[in-house]
Amino acid sequence: MANHYDTDEIKSRLQITTLFIKDGHEPRRSGSTLLVCCPFHDEKTPSCAITEHQGTFHCYGCGIHGDIFTYWQESRGVDFKTALPDLAALAGIGARDYIPTAPIKKNLRKCSPRNEKLPDPLTGKPLQKWLSANDTLTNNPEEQSRITAWRGYSNSLVSWATNRGLIGLFSYYGTPREAFLVEMPTPSLTTQKTDEPLEQSLIPVSCHIRLAANTKGNKHPKQSWRFSPSGCGSWPFIAGDHTTAKYLFILEGQWDALALIDVMEWHTLKKWPSSTCVIGLRGATSGDKLLAHYQLRKDAIAFAFADADTAGATWFFSPCRHCPHHPKKSHTAFHECATDQCTDRKPAFLEALEQKISYVHGLQPAIHGADFNDLHKYGHITRKDITDFIRRKLPDHRRKPTGPTFLQWCKNNKSTDPLILQATAHVIADKRRPPGRKPLKSWLRHWNTLHLKPETIAKLQTTWNTWKNETTRTH
Repeated sequence: MANHYDTDEIKSRLQITTLFIKDGHEPRRSGSTLLVCCPFHDEKTPSCAITEHQGTFHCYGCGIHGDIFTYWQESRGVDFKTALPDLAALAGIGARDYIPTAPIKKNLRKCSPRNEKLPDPLTGKPLQKWLSANDTLTNNPEEQSRITAWRGYSNSLVSWATNRGLIGLFSYYGTPREAFLVEMPTPSLTTQKTDEPLEQSLIPVSCHIRLAANTKGNKHPKQSWRFSPSGCGSWPFIAGDHTTAKYLFILEGQWDALALIDVMEWHTLKKWPSSTCVIGLRGATSGDKLLAHYQLRKDAIAFAFADADTAGATWFFSPCRHCPHHPKKSHTAFHECATDQCTDRKPAFLEALEQKISYVHGLQPAIHGADFNDLHKYGHITRKDITDFIRRKLPDHRRKPTGPTFLQWCKNNKSTDPLILQATAHVIADKRRPPGRKPLKSWLRHWNTLHLKPETIAKLQTTWNTWKNETTRTH
């Protein structure tokens, strides 16, 4: 019977997208393809791409791919001879009263996550090369003075950084270049249980070498950076103990991190303050590594100083390419989403960080294109400016709220208002709600991630305001 059907005619009449939609899947457009959650493995983020003009699909998660026949066979658990009359009937060919096979319910397999290959510790000859680079700068006061004048640091900062083994002069193509040590957290402790005390050390894995513009190894008009050994990944620059620090200071780059240390004069102390950790990110993926691999206190408070450019703006809001909430101007252009419910937008770096620690406060320079090192070098920021900013952002413990939290108020609420009753029931049933006394913006961000209806969010916000008014009036 299978030989009585023309497979090419079936393909020409029946679009593969039609089959996905028929089975209840909702493809959404991304450029020239459509994306959909794969029907053949368990996932939350769509990884299955449908190419309409070719009539094919391919899942980048589990690797399955094919045409309409492959999809039908896999989704129904049938062979080709059974799939052929099914698809012919759907395409309007052959027996009109033929009922195609229904999809079977499968136990969707979980796609195995790709294990990130971590770099090896710095040993042997590569380690000796770094130690030699650090010694070269340590024993060369003239080079230290040159870096000091170039970056606008105080005289003691570069000496402090070399003594701690953080910076050196690395011989690259026979020329001494400024370089920073790259350290990675101990992998064996990254999966530690949350109820155990944080305990994580840093191990050297590479060094980050600066190649000035129009020099050997970099013929471009802008500076660039190289890792040696290469392939280690963009691990953040760390000064302090990230596991014990209550206050995290995050900046874009290692030069900016040293500038902040210089402004706050932490390098002049006999002992580094245990409550403080300075983190300099190295590139776009460095923030992802910080979130994925570094153990941070849940009650930590972060102060993030982003550069005043496009990359710095993405710390606060992650743009998308194909937002359904506003018109598309070009295939590659980034647009700022009109709503937090945009399905094409992933959380920005600071948004993701706030899910891991207590509070995150961000700041960008008012001077376009400036970074923190520029502000320090030209005297636009002082220690008093930083301390005043921190004091404004830190909670005032002298006026610590004593009334019930929002959750406690919802549990004990005696209101007969149907609107408040519905909202409080939702808050109590929500097991992923923000803990403690999180501000309204944290609750709104959480409710938006649940993709609630606007009227439901409006009810929840009205209930929040009622709680706020009652506790303020009572206490």
